[in-house]
Amino acid sequence: MFQRRLGLETPHKSKRSVHPIAILTDFGNRDPYVGMMKGVMVSISAEALLVDISHEIEPQNLIQARYYLAASYRYFPRGTIFLCVVDPGVGTSRKAVCLKTKDHYFVGPDNGIFGFLQGRGVVVREIENPRFQLLSRKIFSTFHGRDIFAPAAAVLARDGMHAFRRMGRRVRIIKTLDYPHVKKTKDCLKGEILFFDHFGNAITNIMAGDYEQPKRKESCVFVRRRCIGPIQRCYGDGVKGLMAFWNSTGSLEIAKPGGSAKKTGSLLVGDPIMVRF
Repeated sequence: MFQRRLGLETPHKSKRSVHPIAILTDFGNRDPYVGMMKGVMVSISAEALLVDISHEIEPQNLIQARYYLAASYRYFPRGTIFLCVVDPGVGTSRKAVCLKTKDHYFVGPDNGIFGFLQGRGVVVREIENPRFQLLSRKIFSTFHGRDIFAPAAAVLARDGMHAFRRMGRRVRIIKTLDYPHVKKTKDCLKGEILFFDHFGNAITNIMAGDYEQPKRKESCVFVRRRCIGPIQRCYGDGVKGLMAFWNSTGSLEIAKPGGSAKKTGSLLVGDPIMVRF
């Protein structure tokens, strides 16, 4: 068994609590990739609790992966390991990293998806110790999720800080994404559509915190320079066409109750969104 070659044998009865592993990928659910990763993890740590955040990130969409991770991690218990594999640069010189914050660990490629953690007292180590990799099989340059990240996450789940210290050398700087910023003026907020969710709702980069600055109740939301009305409270407010409201993650969302905003408005990623006061 490969856990023996790693020197990471799992005892029959663990005396320590095993931290949960939350998984975020763009692998989808049709192919066996997620299942392979889970097989590796339970082989190393049989008691590991595996939680799926999502496997339906749009292929190679780092902005969406960053958004979902930033929106989700606060709802998990202390000690959770976030295994995030959206990795268009797999096999290149990009680093494999493990990050530790005050309450959580993050494992995945250093390609910007963890950039929002920069400056929050995060400690970063490169995953370079071969004892934390899948040594019983060849490491494939196209599947580091299974061969590097999954083993590292499983050992972290079982051994915590002891494993983190042995991952590899400290990394001082991690990459960040060119995340679209909201433009603020006295009379309006200007943002854009980042991506669409499963329902066809448009998720924008305008946050509720951006809206608080003017502290004005009267407003009109413009989508592609067309006013769709004021910011509503929820889906059921009775609007027939496109509508805007603050979603559960604090972002301004454009929706079509009972339908798809993407299809109804022929919307695209990058389309301009404006809130005018």
